This record gives sequence, structure tokens and C-alpha cells, in this order.
Amino acid sequence: MAAKAGEGDYRYYTIQPGGDDGPLLPHQHYLGVDAVAWFLNREDGWFSKWTASGTLEISLVGGLERYQAALGAFELQGSARTAPVFDRPVLPDRNYRGGPITLSVSLFALRRDTALAGLLKGAASASLGIVAGMVETASLAGPQLVLGAAGASLIGGVSQLLTSAPGGAEHLLGQGGLEVTLSPEQVRGPMTYVLFHRGTPLDPARLAVGASGALTYPLHDGRELADGAWILVRLRRSARYAGARGWFDRERALRAAVENLVDDVRTGAVDAAEALPRLRPGAGGAETLFDDLRALRQIIQLDGAIHEAEAKERVAGLVKRFADARAAVAGHAAAASPARVARGGPSGALESFGGLESFPIAPGGAETPADADLLREQDSIAEARRAARPGEGVEARRAAQPGQERAGRTRALLIGIDAYPGPVPPPLAGCVNDIDDLQRLLVERLGVDGGDIRRLASPRAGAAHSAGVAALPATRDNIVAALEALGGDAVGPDDRVFIYYSGHGASLEVAGARGAAQREALVPVDAHRDAQGTPRNLLFDVQLNALLRRIAERTRQVTVILDCCHSAGATRDGFSWRSQQDQARAMHIAGRFPAAALGLPAELPAAQAREGGILHGLAASVESCAVVAACLADESAMEGVHEDGRRGGYFTRALVTQLAAIPDDELPELRWGRIWRQVLADVEGKQRQHPRLLGSLARKVFGGPPEDGDPGFGVRFDGAVYHLAAGELAGVTAGAVVAVYGSQPAVLPLDAGSPEEQAARQGTLEVKRARRSSAEAAPTEGRPPFALPPGARARVIRPGRDAALAVAVDPAVPELLEAIARSPSLRLADGAEAPAVLLKRCASGAWAVTDELHGTGEAPDEPFLVRIPADAALALAPRILEHYRRYIAPVAMARSCKDLPAGTLKLGLLDCSDREIDDDGILVDPAIDPQNPDLDPILPDDRGVYRVRDGKSRLCIEVRSSYAKPLHVTLLESGASGRVYVRESRVLVPPRGRHVFWADATPKRVGSVALPPDRAVIIDRLVAIGTTERDKDLGFLASETAFEDLVALTRDGAGTTPVGRDMGRYPPLERWTADQLIVRTSRH
Repeated sequence: MAAKAGEGDYRYYTIQPGGDDGPLLPHQHYLGVDAVAWFLNREDGWFSKWTASGTLEISLVGGLERYQAALGAFELQGSARTAPVFDRPVLPDRNYRGGPITLSVSLFALRRDTALAGLLKGAASASLGIVAGMVETASLAGPQLVLGAAGASLIGGVSQLLTSAPGGAEHLLGQGGLEVTLSPEQVRGPMTYVLFHRGTPLDPARLAVGASGALTYPLHDGRELADGAWILVRLRRSARYAGARGWFDRERALRAAVENLVDDVRTGAVDAAEALPRLRPGAGGAETLFDDLRALRQIIQLDGAIHEAEAKERVAGLVKRFADARAAVAGHAAAASPARVARGGPSGALESFGGLESFPIAPGGAETPADADLLREQDSIAEARRAARPGEGVEARRAAQPGQERAGRTRALLIGIDAYPGPVPPPLAGCVNDIDDLQRLLVERLGVDGGDIRRLASPRAGAAHSAGVAALPATRDNIVAALEALGGDAVGPDDRVFIYYSGHGASLEVAGARGAAQREALVPVDAHRDAQGTPRNLLFDVQLNALLRRIAERTRQVTVILDCCHSAGATRDGFSWRSQQDQARAMHIAGRFPAAALGLPAELPAAQAREGGILHGLAASVESCAVVAACLADESAMEGVHEDGRRGGYFTRALVTQLAAIPDDELPELRWGRIWRQVLADVEGKQRQHPRLLGSLARKVFGGPPEDGDPGFGVRFDGAVYHLAAGELAGVTAGAVVAVYGSQPAVLPLDAGSPEEQAARQGTLEVKRARRSSAEAAPTEGRPPFALPPGARARVIRPGRDAALAVAVDPAVPELLEAIARSPSLRLADGAEAPAVLLKRCASGAWAVTDELHGTGEAPDEPFLVRIPADAALALAPRILEHYRRYIAPVAMARSCKDLPAGTLKLGLLDCSDREIDDDGILVDPAIDPQNPDLDPILPDDRGVYRVRDGKSRLCIEVRSSYAKPLHVTLLESGASGRVYVRESRVLVPPRGRHVFWADATPKRVGSVALPPDRAVIIDRLVAIGTTERDKDLGFLASETAFEDLVALTRDGAGTTPVGRDMGRYPPLERWTADQLIVRTSRH
């Protein structure tokens, strides 16, 4: 029997008629949404007294785009219970910019009222007009905010009207309505239908869509669905814009004008010498057809209604039309074959590799140097569109304002386990206290609804703990179920997810088809050993990571905190007590166990066969997750009794203490950068454990979206002296001046001394004493001490004299020498001193920055870094050379790391070129161990240079240590573009062991290298720096600025921030070692 409207189960169903055309693609498809039809199963008399209405909201791009519509009033069509909603789209074809699609529907039954129905119909029409206006006038940054605000205000009024209607309102689809979030993978054809239904459960396999005249409706078992209440929504996708834009006629007219000009030349009506200038940029104020092309390109570039692929296609078509016309006018027999010629030097990153840079070639364009102006027009639209993508573009990130994200619900999972049965795993006593502290903060200060908190707690018998949130035991099944729920439909892209685990972490050796591997695991309360000694009910890293990746697919606003040992490893001696009060949250399970006995597959998928444990298992999802671990891989997370007599984790107590100092109104938007360094200081001052954060310091603590930021280096004040977390090895030498900033802005202004930088600066310090990896400083010019802001960080704005870059100029042009000498970051090389860099004039008059590896690029196959135009040398050369100091800083630091014998740390390349890989670039051979691969080395030439071939060499990177103790190794790259990358940070290399770096931190994914079309050879420098010190973070060496970026910015009046160079003078207080290798990429 069919259910009545307002009764039954709440469900949604997707119906996909037609074939599978692949997923919905950002910047390549348009997405439209229609409210097709709705149905109410009520008796005839009901409709004479009641009607229905509701709202529909569409959320795209992670909530950055919201479109809201009122649905008007339900009107019967004769005796039918099914009625159309609108005869026009709710969302006209919108340039789809990525992310999930969230649809939210509400439906109310209301007392029939003619005036009310009129208001609802008027509101529906107005809301559709607002949405159409948002789509029509969208810029590259998205719809106009003022229109979005108007739509939200209108729908807010409608919702209030519906809920407070005279005579009452009945929620036909539940009090909160129904919501579904679809991934792009689920929108695979021209049309995808979503059926929101409350009534008798339906069989999805029996659902289809039918039509009668203009009315479309769902079918179940081939019959029109007449059960409960439902609304049918249709998603439409297309590759071409179906509407009209104001510039379409202008585009057609320009094409016709070019064709007519060519015809006039062919017929002799216009001389070729007269026609050709009309196809080039105008001079002397005369406008040409090319000027019309440029103006039209600018219009297309800024039109946010057209997706990137179509915009590029249209501009490329015009460019080709001009190139063909030029060729025809010049007398060529055939049109030029388009092929892009890259300009502006190297850029980009290694194809599928966190290593060497590559240089992608885009389709389209013109072939000859004479068509460079056309290339600029084509490339400029691609660059502008890329920069305007959500979350992309350096300048867009610098201009982004905090607090603009849509606030969704915060959903928390708190897991605390004390009541382990012992003796292995031993009981704990502070873990449930930890989640009590976090729960109070979430509820009392952040206002999180208790219903949005899942609490899994296993306290010791008789212990008193926080109430207010229902708790279940922290068994393996309950933990898995809670994580699965967060990865399900209840969580949308606007929601924030906060996951906290406090308990034991375990490590054990697992034997599988690929050999033995160390696996890490969380230890639920019901973990135990069976009669054969096999561990049971552990939640292994690969299993946990799979669950967390599902959550990250639902929302990019995820924070995961693990106050446990996440990688027990061979260096731990089980669980140990530091005192009667301190206890480790770590256990090492001796023995080797078959994978099948532990419930693991004998051969893990390649994406899961990683060696990094729980923390590094999330590396591939770090853009979606901020992951925090209480200690490094070879340490134990400790708990003990704190000053207030309560027991808990040292990391959690440090975190809660810092959070307590933040005002309530600032807590929701709090960023890690404001508190992280003080959390580190609090933990490291009490225990030999070093917390680790994967993700940017600009991320919000309680599950904000990914954001970039400049880390700088740490600075603290003890009341007398300012202590800097960088020293001579990083170029922070005596006499250097550093600027101090707070946690905002996340991305520091590029130009030191600019008004923006001065506004962000909190003060300046002069380095008085520098050690290997730290320094002491005082306020500049005798100024009084100043208080450090929360999240204080620093960067060098003027290096010490002994850290200035030694420069020579050939020929020695006096004006250029004077310009270089005025820079505090540079000095002219003295007499017979070998300069670090030589500025050499080319035959063309341009100046090339040369060093021991790079020349002017004039000789065949000679690599070069950057050439400075002759007419701009006085202005540009000092700033280019200042950036060279940042580019070379990792190499300079490596040269000074000599505490251990030469060769202690060795970098090398492994050859994967003859091995089979799959479509993801992963080695197919299951016998290859990711951390002990049987691969041949690539051997250097007699100069120690590693030579690889453009587009043909496939490789990975290895580092070997001959030291008798573990080393914490950071892999850096000074790329051919001038950018500096921190490829992996503080990787633990075991005593006399090795570590293999794979592409994108994905085991067995190989890297490849490609050249730009205008370069025959490039040089990349790889540097591995190892130290015995656990707390040395070299992230401040990174730089996103390329030489050519700097040239462009400098021409606009912007400058650069100088970076120090190491000049180590003091005896080492800790052990440092390093190695570097040179990679030369050529076409042959």
C-alpha cells in the first residue's frame, strides 16, 4: 500500500538514464539543475484546504557557490497528484569549477491561502531571476556576492514564512529537509536525476524516468511513482555553452573581417604590404584587427560564465585564424601547423614526481617567432584562468581574506582509551581525561551541538568523567563504524570534521606476498592476543587511512590529532616508564605475523603499500587533512600527572593550554600558526618527544579548508634575549636583520619594505650571536624589547656582511657595479676571490646569471638560469642576484654540514626506465619492495653529474646513511626555474640504512622529466640534509618564486626578500651532514 505524503522513510535515489560518458570535469563542463516535478499522495479533499511549497539549495565548489530557489506553490494538474515545478532551469548552465554537488530540499504542507500562494509564486520567480543573474554575471572568481546575499536573504524570508504560516506547517520531508552530496564521478551522462522521497522504500534497480508531454516523472517497476511525497531534480551537463554571450557577435564579426581581408589580398583589392600590418599590433594610435583580437581576448578571459576549456578553444581558434591569415598574406602555400613555443624560462613541477621540475606543453598557438604576439594572447588566457581557479594562484592566495568560507557544522569524533585489560597492552589513566578536555572546549566554547559529537570512551572502572554526550566503548567495531559514518552522506563539503584519538599505538612486523613490512596500528580497547599469540582487533594504518580518505572525499576541512605513538618501530623498547608517573602510549609487538592472520590482504594495493605508518599514510591527502601526531616516528607519546593533579597526555595538555588563552570569538577561525610553536616548546621542554604537523600552519585548528602560508623560522623571547630557530647553516649570521611577524597574513608580502610588509611587521631584530642552527638577537638600533605576537615567525630582510653573495661582473660596467654594491645582500668579489656568481654580458647585450653549472646559453647545449634584458639590467640585476641567494641556499647549507665524515649521507638516482608502470605511474612488479627496491643506479659522469633524458628517463631518489645512529633527513630541490622545494621533511633514515623517495610520496610511483620547448638542457640540484637533532625544521628554505616571476614582478615595481647564506664559524653543537647531486636533463 502506498504511503501518504508526510509518512514513511526518508531516502534519496539517483537515476542515470543513458550511457556512461565519464565523470563531470571541472573547467570542461557546464552544470545545470532543474526542479522537474513533485508529487503528494493525499486524498482529493486535502488539496481543497492545503497546498505545498519548499526550497531548493545548490552548493558547488565546496560551498563557495550557493544558489537558492523558492519552489512556489504546488498546483494540481486535473486529477493528477504529479505536477511540474518550473518550466525553466533553477540553475542555468554554470561553468563547473570542481568539487562535490550538494542539493538540499525542503517541503512543507500549508493551509491554502490565495495571498500566501501569490507571495510564494512571486518569491519563486524572483529567486530564479537572482540565480540566473548570478550565472550570467559571474566573474572568474565566481558569482557576484551581492546577488548571492540577495538570494540568501530572499530564501531566508521564504523559510520563515513557511515555518510560521497561519494554520501551521507540516514538514513533508522531515524538519531539516533532505540533502544529498554527489561527487563528480556520479554525474556521468548528459542527465542525472535525483529523487528526494519520503514514503515506502524503493528498489533503486527498478527506478527509471518517464515522460508524458512536457511532464517528466519517476517510474518504479515501469509505473509512475505514486507513493508518499517526492521531488524530482535533474542535473544537466554539457561541454558547450548553450546560451548567448554579448561577445559572440563580436567574435563572428572578427572572424569574418580576417577572412574578408585575406580574400581582398587574393583578389588584389588590397595589397599584401598594406594588409599584413592590420594583422599585427597597431602603432602610432592606429587600431588594427589584432587590437580587436586582444580586446576580445580580454573579454573572453574575464567571462566567468564560459568554462576554461571553451574559452581557451575559442581564443586558440582566433589565434590560428590570424596565424593562417598572416601566412596566406605573406604568400605561404599552407597554413602554419600550431605548436606552442614556451617562453619565460622553466616553470612547473616534475610530472607525477616530488622531485625535478618539468615543463608542460599546451596545445594550440603559432609556429614562428613572428607569431610570438599571438602566442602571448593565447597563453595569457590560460594563465589567467589557471590563477583564478578556486584555491589556486599565488596572487589569489595572497589577496584572499580570512573568514570568507561558509561555516558548516562541526562534527567531532573523540576516542579515549584507558581500560586496556593488560598486561599487554597495559592500562593507561589519562586518555579519557584528554577527550573530556576536548569535549568541554567543543561544547562550551565552540558551541558544537552534542549531537554532532561521537564519543567513544573506555575509562578505568570507577573513574568519573564528563557527561553530556552519550558514549560507547572504544572497541574496534565502534571506531570503524564512527569513521564510516563521517565518510558517509551525513557529512557535506561545508562541514568541518575533527577527529581525536588518545590511547595506545602499536607496531609489528607483517609478512605478505612482497616480503615483511613494519605496520602501525591504533589499539582499541578490545585488542588482545589469541591463544596462538596473534594480535586481534587492531586497526592497522592501511585500514585507518582508507577510512580517513573517504572522509577527505566528503569534505576538505578535516583535522586529525593522534596523541599516541604512531610508529613504534625497532628503536623502541616496548612500553616504558620514565618515572612512577610518566607512561608511554606505545607498544611494540615482537614477532612476525602473516598478513592473513591479521585480517590484512597478502598483497596490498600499491597506493596502500606505504611504509610511513598512520601519519605518513595521510600524506597523499594532506591537502584535505591537517594531521597532527604527538611525536616523531622513533619516539613515544607520553602521559603523566600535570600541575593540577590530573593525568593526561603531555601533548594534549600543551594544546588545551594554548587553546584556553584564545578568546572565544577567535577560536573557530584559529590557525595552527598562532599556537603551534608554543605547543612544541611546552612539550619539548618536558619530554623527549617532538610533535609533528602535516599541513600548512595557515590551516585552521578545528577543520578549516586547505590554505597556504609562509612558515618563516621560529622566534621566542625569554625576557632578555630573542632566540631564533635558524642559524649560520641557514645564513642567519651575526649582523643580519630579521623581521618578526605574527600568524597573519598567512602568506607574507613579497616585497620587504613595502607598505603591506611594514603593516604586517611587528618589529626587527639584529643577530648578535649565531650558532649552527640557532641564533640570538636584540631589537635593532637600540630600541626597547617588544612583545612577540601569537604565532611569531621571522625571516631575514638584511643578511650579515659575511653572508653577502660574492658577485663579479664581466665586463665591469661601473653603473652596474654600483647598483650591485648598494644591495645589502650582495658584495663585489675581491681581487682573486672566486665569485659565487658571475653576471656576464651576452653577444645580444643581455646579461646572464652564470655559476659553476650554468653559462650564458649561447653555446649549443649550454644550460642557463636567466637572462636580463640589457635595457633593464640596472634595475633588475641586483634583485635577480638577491633571489639567486635564496635559490642557492640549500646547496650552500649542504656545503657547510661537515660535522660527520664526507660520504656519511649519499644521494643517488635509481633507474625505473625499463620497468612496466600502470596509468598512475606506479611500478607494476609486485616483487619490488618500496623501501628496498632492486633497481639499477643511474651512474654520474666523470664530473659527478647525473644525466637523464627528456621525457624518457623514469626514476626515483634514494638516500643512504653510513652513520651508526638514526638521521632526520630533509630532501630539497633548487629547481631550474629558481624555485626551491622542500620535497620531504624530517624523514627518519635508520642507522646504516636507506630511504627511497617516490613520486608524490606514493610508494612505487616513478618520476619523469620533461624539458621546455625552448631549452636544450636544464640543471636541477637535489640536496639531502641530515641531522641527529629531531626538532630542526628546514621548511623556511622553500621559495615559490621563479627567476622569471621575479623579473615580471620587479618590472611592476615589486622587490624580493633577501635570504641568508651559511658561513659557519662556530664549533658544531649537534651533528649535521649532507649530500647533493646535480641532474642534467637534455634531449639526447
